[in-house]
Amino acid sequence: MPEAQLAAGGAGGAASGAAGGGGGGSSPCDLADGPYGIHGLRFGALEPYAAFQSGEREGSLSPTGLRFIQNNAAFSLREYTRGSLTDESWAMSTWTVAYFDVQVRYANEDLGLFACHGGEQKCGFYWRASTDVPFGYDNDFAFLSLPPFDVLISGGGAADFAFTTTPDGRFLAFSSNRLSALEDVPAGPLPDGMELWTAEPNNPANPEASYKALVAQTLASSPSSQDLPRWFSDDALAIVLASKMPGEASRDVYLASRSSTAGPFDAPERILSVPSADEDGFTMPSLETIVAHGNRGYGYLRRGLDPAMTWYRFEVCVGVPAP
Repeated sequence: MPEAQLAAGGAGGAASGAAGGGGGGSSPCDLADGPYGIHGLRFGALEPYAAFQSGEREGSLSPTGLRFIQNNAAFSLREYTRGSLTDESWAMSTWTVAYFDVQVRYANEDLGLFACHGGEQKCGFYWRASTDVPFGYDNDFAFLSLPPFDVLISGGGAADFAFTTTPDGRFLAFSSNRLSALEDVPAGPLPDGMELWTAEPNNPANPEASYKALVAQTLASSPSSQDLPRWFSDDALAIVLASKMPGEASRDVYLASRSSTAGPFDAPERILSVPSADEDGFTMPSLETIVAHGNRGYGYLRRGLDPAMTWYRFEVCVGVPAP
């Protein structure tokens, strides 16, 4: 099992109490906001978090919570790292150029990275030989050349965007306006016709290979707004997405659950959101990481239309761990 240490503290404050316990006993899941979803997640209050650079685009944690990667508006990526929970700050890399640079998500034990092209709404995948080197131009693979994701918008194709996997890579979530599982042509407008979809790689160890079981998760999607997956649970039974649901005035963060990986996700419930504010970034470690550290941890959320695009930190606990 990879080292599971939750990223918290830094410029936003040190980890506290059970979250810093390193697995020395389990605390009850008793935070005030919740429980939500099949895992009984509960959340603490949002607090501004200064460790991640504001004014840039969204980003995501690695499943272990020891890494965070962020993109900006100049086709560049920046990675933050921590050695352990006891670190007082994140080490921050310089910006590195990357053609695919939005909706970034770690994969394959942090040696892989899903990233997308904002114009074509298609995604690529980066490999690197070790975590000591950055992701960049010289090690990317474009899904836009791989069925069933191979038709560009500029060539009449659908959008296939925001690739997000479970920590083990066995399940993929993405946002698309495709007509069907095998037809990479648009069935709805951009971006509001883009629904939540799921798929499975034929070989989880090789995300560059083919995919199967593409399913539109209609119940979990808004009929009139783009649905962007942000976090996929270890067992693929819970997913966090950003969306603007019918009757709501802002884009918020939602959690959807299902009872089996063979079934559909249910209608989502809003979490951690202020109805008058747009939230477009959400990330937290894997359930395994949180449970391994006293059943407490920290996740992070960004408000996209906040003038400074401010990041916030929140405490999270797990009521029903993944099997």
